[in-house]
Parts: sequence; C-alpha cells; structure tokens
Amino acid sequence: MGKVYASKESGGVEECFKLLKNSNFNINGTLNTIPIAPLTEVRRKYLFRNVRQHVDKEFRDVHFSEF
Repeated sequence: MGKVYASKESGGVEECFKLLKNSNFNINGTLNTIPIAPLTEVRRKYLFRNVRQHVDKEFRDVHFSEF
C-alpha cells in the first residue's frame, strides 16, 4: 500500500515510488484539508475573459459561489 508505479515515457521502464513517508497512515481516518481562498474580482474577470472560451459550452456558465 502507498506505492505507485510510473514511467517517464509511454511503455517505458516503470519505477516504484512510495507515496507515504511512513506506513502509519489510517485509510479510514479523516484527512486534513486546506481551506480555499475565494477568487478576487480581478481574477474572476481574467478567467472569464481568457479561459472561459476554452471550457466546454455546457460548463461555461457554471459558477461555484461556495463549496
């Protein structure tokens, strides 16, 4: 548990990486979360003007005010 296998190239040699520093991880425990900061008005306008056009049409006008 806590291992992932990855390669640098598609079909390349896979290496094993340990994801956890120790094995005392409780898979049933509650994880600590980092609170998110709300977007500033400047950032919201930037995303609307520059990124919205690259989002699928069905999701362009979906807004999340609170999580």
